[in-house]
Amino acid sequence: MFRNPLLMTAQAMTLFVAGWGFIDTVGLSSLAAGIVVFVFRSRGWFIMLTASTMLLVFIWLAFSRYGSLRLGKEDERPEFPTATWLAMMFAAGMGV
Repeated sequence: MFRNPLLMTAQAMTLFVAGWGFIDTVGLSSLAAGIVVFVFRSRGWFIMLTASTMLLVFIWLAFSRYGSLRLGKEDERPEFPTATWLAMMFAAGMGV
């Protein structure tokens, strides 16, 4: 684990940003807000196009013959029912 330079670099960057957030919360939040504004002003159309395309592809996959494709072995049943799985995905997306 400690011999992977990419992992160590990612961990160092994460610790740097977390430390910056603890020390200068206002500075980090203003920089992040500026980056978000820049990205959405310059590439907002691309983000919306990508999200819309992905949504249409996922809807098509759900209603096509691939929508009933079972992941796992033939005799395995899902660990959680659909409603529970959807609730977990919603909670993970909302950051609960």
